[in-house]
Amino acid sequence: MEVATSGETLCQMFCLALNDDFEDIDDGKPERSLSNLGISGNRGCLKCRLLYEACVGLHPTLKQNAANIRVELTSYSVWLQLFFYDIEGSETYPCIYLYYNYKMPPPDWIPLFPYRKHITCRQQQFPELLLDWLGECEKNHASCHKNDRPLPTRVLHVGDDKGKQPFLVIPKGEKGRYIALSHCWGGDVPLKTKKSNLSEYQKGISMSLLPKNFQHAIIVAKAIGIQYLWIDSLCILQDDVADWELESSKMASFYQNAHAVLIASNSSDSQGGFWNPSWDDYGQLNGFKELQYLNDDGSTSQIIARTDLAHEDYIPESYLEYVAPSPLSKRAWTLQEELLGSRCIFFTGKELLWKCYEAQKCECMQEDNENKLTGRRRKSLWETAISSDSAKRFGAWRSLMAYYSRRQITYESDRLPAISGMAKYMLSNGAGEYLAGMWKEDLCEALTWLAKPVWPQIANDNLTSTYRRRASPYRAPTWSWISLETYDDGNDKSRCPGIVDWQEGNYWYLERPRAKIIDAHCEPAGLDPTGAVKGGYILLQSKCIETWVVWLSRISQVSYGKVPLNVHWDIDLELGLRQKLYCILIGDAIDTGESLRRQPVRGLVLRRSKSIAGTFERVGLFDENSVQGKNMNIFEEAKERTLTII
Repeated sequence: MEVATSGETLCQMFCLALNDDFEDIDDGKPERSLSNLGISGNRGCLKCRLLYEACVGLHPTLKQNAANIRVELTSYSVWLQLFFYDIEGSETYPCIYLYYNYKMPPPDWIPLFPYRKHITCRQQQFPELLLDWLGECEKNHASCHKNDRPLPTRVLHVGDDKGKQPFLVIPKGEKGRYIALSHCWGGDVPLKTKKSNLSEYQKGISMSLLPKNFQHAIIVAKAIGIQYLWIDSLCILQDDVADWELESSKMASFYQNAHAVLIASNSSDSQGGFWNPSWDDYGQLNGFKELQYLNDDGSTSQIIARTDLAHEDYIPESYLEYVAPSPLSKRAWTLQEELLGSRCIFFTGKELLWKCYEAQKCECMQEDNENKLTGRRRKSLWETAISSDSAKRFGAWRSLMAYYSRRQITYESDRLPAISGMAKYMLSNGAGEYLAGMWKEDLCEALTWLAKPVWPQIANDNLTSTYRRRASPYRAPTWSWISLETYDDGNDKSRCPGIVDWQEGNYWYLERPRAKIIDAHCEPAGLDPTGAVKGGYILLQSKCIETWVVWLSRISQVSYGKVPLNVHWDIDLELGLRQKLYCILIGDAIDTGESLRRQPVRGLVLRRSKSIAGTFERVGLFDENSVQGKNMNIFEEAKERTLTII
């Protein structure tokens, strides 16, 4: 057992190391037994006393074996941490994180990051936080718009606190500030604007009739001083196809021009709301202790000690990567609503989150601190996609499409309209011609998409089917992943099977494109040039070989002579029939070694179309089985052909 001989000796490893220059060094982290930390505190060292109280306050049972517990102090990312070990060196208790209350002076003896205590009643306490974030953004962020913008075709006036009800307004070219709502319908919304009630809603809508998401959005708008609100189900005529098509084509501008977008992250339907008493329990932290420290200048700092709350469980590495585990993050329409807004406020079940063009913040300030630590904010995929770097922008777009393809949508026919706003924004940033979820400039790599396997989700897999088919009614050309849907997969209805992210397996990374796009075109199905399509084709020139297959299952492969080609089938072919196929080369893939199973050549598997003579349709993706590329001569000797793929 260690024995304290003097306060100064006891403090050498801890207190003398705790100064403004402190940073952890792997072979020299301050370390002390818990019992001696307590002894030093009792002898008058305020620093040791504070650290001891943090330890035993959050882990009371440590007192029983304090002599055998060693406390190690280390700097980790944006926190200062206390780790606990027994005398044998194994960790025994969860570590403790130290911060200081951002509303009080920082301590003068140790570098800590600021911390904001969690809201304990969101309904009452959210205005102060939102006004703080909004005020800082409006004052300091040049990239985030501050001026009034053109109002949408229809907006909801939020009323006032003197009895004036909310009512619909039809602006006549006026400009102003409005906020937009991003929410999950969760089936049918109980209140929708139709041709029959438009005039009535212009006179007024009773708050009691509005679903909870709408009520809470109105409360937030009033609290931050915004008069108008845009909500899709109220501001688009839901029984007028022409109006829906026209207004949905303007979605990009509606969300871009909104002063802020309110995101009801934790609400699975229109009645979930922005706050709930059960969510407020998160603010009543058990692993949380407040301690006071008197600085040399007489000021008082409040030190916050907390146990690991696994912040990453609900805010991943970056919640801007669109995979935060919330009901809204699973919905297809909401992706572009999050991306297009210049300011987004996320009402999650744990914390309030903020994203704008220049910052991302969270309620407890962890996001703020991480950005300060690195000195810059990491670019999101969307920021890369809309950049001028064409080499990176299209890869980012493909990754976004992989995320998007897994999101749920009520009507699969809306799969293209639901990203129309994103496509328009890309167009305005010079991305070139848009083709059913792809870009002409990127078409060679984009064509090599790989559908995610469906069979692992099948309870009684027949070991034969891909469980994918061509969507009906028509949704997109066969060379677009949007043309596929699942069937017999245990779900109530067909859905998009999803595609593999190019970054997950490098499936879309071509070292050298070998095909030439002679022409490509998609025919819009309606007024929106980036919305649904009713037809499309690609005129593709490249080396092509003809082969045959007797399709028996999803693992059926094709060969050219004695050379095997590995095929990933998009759909099932006619079972047991000998069928002619065409393998057209797209390009050479990155060859990074056999252990990573990268294939050196990649291309499309086609068959003749049964609907339009002289054209072809995609049925799969092939790559060569030989990692070393020994069989490359089958394409070197092949003749070039120009094929029309529909």
